[in-house]
Parts: sequence; structure tokens; C-alpha cells
Amino acid sequence: MRSKHSNHLLEELVYVADFQSMGRKAFSKKYGYGKDPVRRKSGQGVWMKSIRQAGVGQPCPTCYVRMRPSYLQLPNSVTVEHVIPLCMGGKNIKNGVKPNCVPMCDACNKARNDVMMKFGKKLSVVKFLWEQVWEDEAPLHPTYEAFFNRQLRYHQRAEYKKNPGTGSGAKA
Repeated sequence: MRSKHSNHLLEELVYVADFQSMGRKAFSKKYGYGKDPVRRKSGQGVWMKSIRQAGVGQPCPTCYVRMRPSYLQLPNSVTVEHVIPLCMGGKNIKNGVKPNCVPMCDACNKARNDVMMKFGKKLSVVKFLWEQVWEDEAPLHPTYEAFFNRQLRYHQRAEYKKNPGTGSGAKA
């Protein structure tokens, strides 16, 4: 028997599969998007800011470092991450049990983007990105996880070198 959380993942994977198989025009027509399904709406800044503010002082959902305000521009500064990226069919869902827009540290956000850029828009990548945030007990794809961890360390070091003496490398 599947839980309602795994059903939510299945719905998202079906949505992404439609995006990959239908083509942009057919996908846009079926799901009610305009010309470009990735276009952002003008009022987006307000709710994104509220997500960032809610994440300050909270642990990052992937590396568990305590997130700091975004204006500090540190590796552990809070950003808004789409668990399933918009370019892979994700939605701007910010409420609910498992929203698609979540606060995440900058280093993890960049490392997740690197995973997507290296391995492409595959269902297995989408599954990894989803399970990394929402499925604590799920075994992650070993290749993607190893690459993510390598990129995470790189982004933490690179940003720390830009801002020495900030203490941004400490975990919560």
C-alpha cells in the first residue's frame, strides 16, 4: 500500500514525464500555461521573500546546516529552491505537506543545480531531487549523491574563500 506522500511523488513524476514527452506547446496547452511554462509572475518576489525569511535559523533540508540571512551571501545563506525545477515541469507550490518551493542553503541549491546540469532532465534525476528533500529513509541514487556531495564541498569552500572569517563553515 502506498502512502499519500509517495502518491504525491508519482503525480509529480507523471507531470514531468508529460513535460518531457509532449513538447512545449502541447504541455502548455494541457496544463494551462502561456507561451513559456517557466515564466515567472510579477508578484513572485513577495512569497519568495517570505520563504527565505521563514528559513533563517532553520536547518537546510539536505545538509542540515543552520541557514543565515540571504543578504550575507554565504554558502549557508538561505535561498528558495524548487525541489523539482520549473524547467523539469515543477510547479510554484509553496504551501501544503510537501511544497515544491522550500528554503535551502545556497551551497546545496548550487550543488543540486549542478546535478541537474550534469545528468540532464531524466526522471531518475527528478526522483533523486525529490527524495533528497522529502524522503528521509529513501536510499538515494549513489552516482547522483556522490556528485552532489562533491559539488556541495566545492561550493562551501569556494564561497568561504570569498568571505573569509565569516564562520560560515560551521554546522548547526
